[in-house]
Amino acid sequence: MSKSEIKIPNTNYRERFKNFEYPSPELLNPGNHTLVLIDHEGQMIFPVESISKVELRNNIEILAYYSKVYEIPTVLSTIVERAFAGPIMTEIRQFYPDAPVYDRISMNLWEDTKAREAVIEPGNKRLVMAGLWTDVCL
Repeated sequence: MSKSEIKIPNTNYRERFKNFEYPSPELLNPGNHTLVLIDHEGQMIFPVESISKVELRNNIEILAYYSKVYEIPTVLSTIVERAFAGPIMTEIRQFYPDAPVYDRISMNLWEDTKAREAVIEPGNKRLVMAGLWTDVCL
């Protein structure tokens, strides 16, 4: 499917399910967590060898798509975008064209005040974090 064919359905998910009682509310559901996407940039993908680049990009696109469909608060962060790792992947940006991207100079997301505040702001105690390099990005 070409990128131009991907459409986000108007689900109005949060409104439709605001009074829904989940059988196991302690488990993740679309209303109780924030997604943090860390350092999904071209130069960070380049050295990945544990998965094919195509599969990796597809997985990231699927994650971004469903986070948008289910209206999950999502924080986007990069590391030194202009001088080092490049812009956030188009697989993410296509679903979040106007979302702020917190470009850090520190490897640690929590050391960046604006990024940390963006993660805390939705008020969710559960975080789902996705980064390309567990030992660095996460």
